[in-house]
Amino acid sequence: LWGTADMIFAICDDENAVREQLKQYLTRLSIGLDIDITYQAFSSGEELLEKFNLSMEPFSVVFLDIEMTGHNGMEIAKELRSKMDYRGKIVFITNYIGFMGDSFDVGASHYLIKPVDYKTFEEKMKIVIQSFEAEDNYILVDSLQGDSVLLYHKDILSIHPGKVGKG
Repeated sequence: LWGTADMIFAICDDENAVREQLKQYLTRLSIGLDIDITYQAFSSGEELLEKFNLSMEPFSVVFLDIEMTGHNGMEIAKELRSKMDYRGKIVFITNYIGFMGDSFDVGASHYLIKPVDYKTFEEKMKIVIQSFEAEDNYILVDSLQGDSVLLYHKDILSIHPGKVGKG
């Protein structure tokens, strides 16, 4: 059932306790569903955006808190979508229900209210993971520089055989 490729999650929350809880939940989810999940944690939206700027990390899912010091999660989500062309899933995890309507503007997959219990987390993440399987609209390619890049099917014009390395 869970035949997805490796999934990479970004956890962006200014509260360390929340970041640690999400790490534990993702580890538990990985074991329970028998899928490979890795994650990176960020304490601010600016730190997350810097990572995107430096490496174009192919995060499958980005967890964003709404209220953070510096830019709020909604601003970060808008920047990811508009300036970074991020097409992965965004899941807001917050204390505030007031931004729920705005989450549709950035194509959020879910809006979770803190504190989130594991049962609710697992239920929502199963839906997110299944949506990847249903879409199956990208491939993960390892570049010659050693990093990974998400290539969306609609962005691939053609593929040509050739030599790799020095000829």
